Amino acid sequence: MSALNMAGLVDSTGHWAGGETVMVQSGDVFDRGEHDLVVEELLYCLAEEAAAAGGAVHTILGNHEALNACGDHTMAARTAFQPFDDLKPELEALLGDRGWGGLMQMPEWSRCRIAAMYPGGPVGAMLANHGVTLKVGDSLIVHAGVLPRHLELPGGLEGLNQRTWEWLTNAGPLPDELLQEASPVWTRLYSSPDSVDLHVRAVQQLDEVLQRTGTKRMIVGHTPQRIGINSAADGKVWRVDTAMCAIMGGKPEVLEICGDEIAVLTEYGRVPAEERRAWPRRKRAQQRQQQQDNDAEPEGDDAEPEGNDATR
Repeated sequence: MSALNMAGLVDSTGHWAGGETVMVQSGDVFDRGEHDLVVEELLYCLAEEAAAAGGAVHTILGNHEALNACGDHTMAARTAFQPFDDLKPELEALLGDRGWGGLMQMPEWSRCRIAAMYPGGPVGAMLANHGVTLKVGDSLIVHAGVLPRHLELPGGLEGLNQRTWEWLTNAGPLPDELLQEASPVWTRLYSSPDSVDLHVRAVQQLDEVLQRTGTKRMIVGHTPQRIGINSAADGKVWRVDTAMCAIMGGKPEVLEICGDEIAVLTEYGRVPAEERRAWPRRKRAQQRQQQQDNDAEPEGDDAEPEGNDATR
């Protein structure tokens, strides 16, 4: 909520105050603490209020939403299961004569969350509104990154969005390409090593995607950035994950784009885009050498990125 307040998008009662502003949340609402369902419901309500005011609120599908919809809740806090218990009457009506089926093998305290987030469940249906990719103006927004190979998928990026919607509404199968290591919700090609500029091969792929999609920049999350929101490749990619949740301890920040003007909103005011460039790769290499000289374990930040790191 602090980020929304910082950007002037909500009023003192938590309702939409952004008028015609377009707001995009970059994914991973879930598995970030005990209030993940509350945050999802807030974003859902704000989307309705923003639409009525001529604006928009979009939420991108993150890898944790995909994992939860697949039944993997191993990264969820134990306290994050309890809020789903309120959905039990709705779930029982939805399950009907089938009952809880295989979920009876799961601990009772976990069943409502798992069932609610399955494709076709009440929360799974909410996740269906989360696009894998979104184009707003001249920005391409995605949780982890779009690679040239993703443009070759059946139907391109819109085809992937459509197949993902069908899966989450239980109208189609899980798209095979969604959970691949280099998928748009898993790749770290453009975001890791964090806070450091991109390898030349990553820039080449980025340039190709931007050219083919008719966009100027890509905006990604997925990998927390130590220096906060920052840009790489001369502003052609912005990394916006600041670990902004209680369990990770990051600071709230917002990327603001108004026409051709870009700034980062922080607790201390607006920071111009040019002050949030990623570290040069040479500087990071020097820091790594200093760590080695101090007998520290090298971080491997200057290894050539492969774009297929599936670390959660």
